Amino acid sequence: MASYLRLLRQGSSALATIAFGLSLCVSAAGASAAPLIPEAGYSHVEQITFKLRKETEHLDFTSSRAEIFYNFHPADPDANQNPATRPLFVFFNGGPGCPTCEGLLSTNTGPRSMHPEPWGPTPKQAATSLNAYSWTRMGHLLYIDAPATGYSYNLSPTDFDYTFGFYDAQNFNPYIDAAQLVRVLLRFLNAHPDIRNNPVVLVGESYGGTRVTTMLNLLLNYRRYGDGSDDIYVDPQLSKEVQTFLDQRHQKPKGSVYAPSFIARQFGRQILIQPQLTGANQSQVTGDLYEEANSPIDKLASRKGMIFERCPLAPRPEDPPCDKAENAIRFVMFTLDISPYHTRRTLKNQGADGADSELGVTMWTWARLFTTKPVRELLDYEVTWIDGLYINNRYAFDYDGHSWFPYNVKTEPYPKGDAEPGALPGTERPWIEAMPQALEEAWAQYQASTDPDPTLGWLFPQVFGLGLAPIYNFVSCPPLGVYNAFYTNSATAMNYDITPQSNRYGALFLENLPFVKTMITNAGLDVMVYTPALPPSLRSYPELVKSVDVQYDSAGTGDATIRIQYQTFSFAKLRSIFPRGQTIWFPTYPEAGHAVSAGMPAKLLNDVTAWMAGTKP
Repeated sequence: MASYLRLLRQGSSALATIAFGLSLCVSAAGASAAPLIPEAGYSHVEQITFKLRKETEHLDFTSSRAEIFYNFHPADPDANQNPATRPLFVFFNGGPGCPTCEGLLSTNTGPRSMHPEPWGPTPKQAATSLNAYSWTRMGHLLYIDAPATGYSYNLSPTDFDYTFGFYDAQNFNPYIDAAQLVRVLLRFLNAHPDIRNNPVVLVGESYGGTRVTTMLNLLLNYRRYGDGSDDIYVDPQLSKEVQTFLDQRHQKPKGSVYAPSFIARQFGRQILIQPQLTGANQSQVTGDLYEEANSPIDKLASRKGMIFERCPLAPRPEDPPCDKAENAIRFVMFTLDISPYHTRRTLKNQGADGADSELGVTMWTWARLFTTKPVRELLDYEVTWIDGLYINNRYAFDYDGHSWFPYNVKTEPYPKGDAEPGALPGTERPWIEAMPQALEEAWAQYQASTDPDPTLGWLFPQVFGLGLAPIYNFVSCPPLGVYNAFYTNSATAMNYDITPQSNRYGALFLENLPFVKTMITNAGLDVMVYTPALPPSLRSYPELVKSVDVQYDSAGTGDATIRIQYQTFSFAKLRSIFPRGQTIWFPTYPEAGHAVSAGMPAKLLNDVTAWMAGTKP
């Protein structure tokens, strides 16, 4: 039986592809389901036609086709629990532009882990290690690389003008990003009838908080996004797909009406890890807190015998504007050489405490994701069976590429039709096997350069926006093309309020909250996303919120709850009637940085377990 399952796992890529293709034709009723086993592959998302609206005008867009990479791990066998009742946790990292495969998948949430914290239980020479903190104890796990991140990529005609035709609002704004991922999620559920009706928990990290917020709003209010009654985004096909999913799931007549509270019976939980939620409001509150006396930035500065220079109280007219939060983060990175994601690490150089730098940990993780063995172990799946990873199934631009692992045709190690002895031709070699040659070329170029910096900061600088490098488009997180397109595109140029810094996403979060149980992490070593700024930033919506109160656990754990009291007149604005206020659980992780699952995986697992069991708010 064990041998049969191994073969079945290896061959299931093709089966998964067929399943996704037929996803909308599969219903839970009467379907015969194969055993739940680990899978990895691609969900194809067709071109999507949508509108962005503003007052009396609108813009029409059509997205590129997208191949979205996913990895699924079934829950651990449990004789006391039916697989059809166990939750499905769906993971997204943020950026925008950072892959889930490099973040939550790689670090202490799945059955195996790379765990570079700083090097954890996984020796440098090993591929991965068994993860003692796997969330498969609680339920099924689905990891998704967002469009144009990680192993996901977009498809376009080879003569496509990437500068203006790809990196634009039709592919990169929070709404189309979320709409594509809602489609992937619904099609995955349809393709797996054994868990099609299971409760779904969306897990978003950093910008993933904005992504999860938007996904939930699209699901809970799908009708208004189809009929044009939403104030910004119109996607009739998505509305129809959600409608069909709900009609089939509940075996009701086509076109039945489902209230948000009813939809939330399945899509009614979210876990937000160091999230960006309220856009510019959150950034402003963060900057104000950083400029208070004895702030976290002052404490970091004193550690190195320096003084934090704040924005000038009375700037001169000729001085450029000073953003308080950005000023603080730049000081931490460039002056202190401290990682804002984990303040006990240096950014580039090895710290006095012996911990590896942020750059070193990141490079180590990337290097392992470019080679077959670690990825095979991490996915629990034979990656060479995934057709979409092969070069001949992808298009690449001459310069920037569509993916976090873009393959630049200029540096293709084996031109089409040629082969090195013992190697597959370039058109047949897996994407992840081709990357080391590209890195070798970049390393050779680095060694031949006159750059005096002996660190590897020159080679992989774009992680932190430290400058340009010959291969930053191969490995940057987020890649500049993707990241910039979310903020600067043809829609934002016309003042359409859709950038990730828009305050609108905080309003969407508050609209979702009455229907969605919520847990938000509070990491003690993260100043990139300073979560103590979240509660006061939620007060920035007086049209919806009457009060926001943080109450800490009397036991002294540092865990807290955030209690939000809504305005009595906000019901009309929220388009729904719901009682009183809402409570968010806000557990603290004093020894964790931005990647909470790396810093304190045992507490995170225990906290989520307790929260899912209902013993926490």
